[in-house]
Amino acid sequence: MKLLKYIILVTFIAIIFIGCSEQDEYGLEPEQSVPGFNFRMNASTNSFNLFEPDAEITLTTYTETSSNIDNVSILIERLPVGATVSSDRAEIASLQGSELTNDGSVVVTTSLRAAAEQLGLTVADLNGGDVFTLYNIVTLNSGQVYPDTVTLNENQFLNVENPFVTASATTSFTSNLTFPITCPSDPAIWEGTYNSEITASNYGGFVGATNQVEITFVGPEPFRYQISDISALAYAPFGGTEYPGDIFDICEVPVPQPTNTFGNTTHTGGSTIDLNTGIITLNYFEDNNGLSWTIVFTPI
Repeated sequence: MKLLKYIILVTFIAIIFIGCSEQDEYGLEPEQSVPGFNFRMNASTNSFNLFEPDAEITLTTYTETSSNIDNVSILIERLPVGATVSSDRAEIASLQGSELTNDGSVVVTTSLRAAAEQLGLTVADLNGGDVFTLYNIVTLNSGQVYPDTVTLNENQFLNVENPFVTASATTSFTSNLTFPITCPSDPAIWEGTYNSEITASNYGGFVGATNQVEITFVGPEPFRYQISDISALAYAPFGGTEYPGDIFDICEVPVPQPTNTFGNTTHTGGSTIDLNTGIITLNYFEDNNGLSWTIVFTPI
């Protein structure tokens, strides 16, 4: 009887070990385990210039598992500025697995004009702040598809593990790349010394808080600026201090980027710059305390 129990125990451990080892090194889920694949893309820039619609973006592709890939379809969609629903997707390129390499020699090029035409649009239909997103669908020789096209439209990648999607290693999988439409940015419009004041908030103690701040160009994007404090010292009574935040100049519309104050702090929309007076108005929400505020920057 003891011998029988020992045999059962050993068999059970072996089954567990085999099950654990089924996880493919390239990130496939165990129940869909097939020879591994990877496909990654790097882009030559991270935005389209509205004033240079024919300037090309180069997508450099890489894979270490071309023998397992039948084809890759690269798709594009557009999210208009201020919208919450993207356009349908259109294919901008189709690559055969047999032509893919891991030396960066296989590239795909597109431009703002070409991207618009793929979606049945013209450059005149586009606006600063629109966002194009590139996706790819990999079909293996076995017929399996990654990401699963059933969940792709929900922007979920249920058959590709998240650490694998976000990895920087050569075996990673690029799920998508985003490209906002921008315009040339003039630092003279934005840089300088400002008086800042919180003019509205869902917490009364914030209203009227002030501070003198600097706005400077920081890059690396040619439209990124940093404000030395986006909180007007409103957190000072609670042990806080100055909290810097970056903004994008999207065709002369300020778009605050996510940052941290007392919690994750994000843009709530509707921010503006008055080009006649130079006054900048930004709207923020801090999720740790559920605080929102409007802060106005007046050039000195």
